[in-house]
Amino acid sequence: AAAAQEPKVLRLARTSQFDTLDPPRQYDGSSVDLITLVYSGLMRYAYLERPYKVEPDLLAGMPELSADKLTYTLRLRKGVRFHDDACFPGGQGRELTADDVLYSLRRFADARINTKGWSVLEGKVAGLDAYRAATEKPGASDDALARMPIEGLKKIDAHTLTIRLTRPDPRFVNQLASMNTAIVPLEAVKAYGDRFGTHPVGTGPFMLKDVDRKGVLRFTRYP
Repeated sequence: AAAAQEPKVLRLARTSQFDTLDPPRQYDGSSVDLITLVYSGLMRYAYLERPYKVEPDLLAGMPELSADKLTYTLRLRKGVRFHDDACFPGGQGRELTADDVLYSLRRFADARINTKGWSVLEGKVAGLDAYRAATEKPGASDDALARMPIEGLKKIDAHTLTIRLTRPDPRFVNQLASMNTAIVPLEAVKAYGDRFGTHPVGTGPFMLKDVDRKGVLRFTRYP
C-alpha cells in the first residue's frame, strides 16, 4: 500500500536546450519534445502505427471533406479543458472551443510570431497568406488584425469550424498534427506576454510545474 502511494516519476536527460515552449515560435526537436507534453493538436500521429498515419486528438473524429475536396469540417471533442492556471478567472481552466482553434491558427500565421514554421500552412488556406502579409506591415494593429476576416476560416458553432483550402491537398490533415499548430488560449498569451514561452498553458497530458536555473523542467500529470 505504501509503495502504491509513492509518486511515479520519470526522469529524462535532455541533450540540448529548448528554444521556446510557445508552439508557433519553435521549430526544433528539443522544443517539440517538451511542447508535446503540455499541448494538444487537432490531429496527432498514431504512436504505434506503421506506416505513419494521423488520428484525431482534439477532434471528435476525422475531419469531413467536402465533395470538391476543398473544405474540411472539424468537430471538437466536448469537455476538453485547459489546465488550471492563474490566467483564467478563479484559476480554473475553461473548456476549449472553436474560438481557441481560430485564434491559434491566426497566431500561427502572424509573421511577428511565427518566423520559422510558416511553411507548414503557406499557400494552403484561403485568405491566410493575405492575413500574414497584413501582420508584416509596419504598425499593424492587433485589434484591426483580430477583426480582419480570413476567407478560409469559419466558425460554425462553439465546437465546430471549417477550413477551406486554396486547392485540394490530401496531406493537409497531416499539417494539423504539427505541434506548431497546437491550440493555445488567448488568456495565457495576454497574461504572460514574453514569458509565455516558459509558462505554457495547454490541454495536454502534463502541466509544467517549474523551470530552475539549471534548465531542469518539472512536469506533473494533468488530473
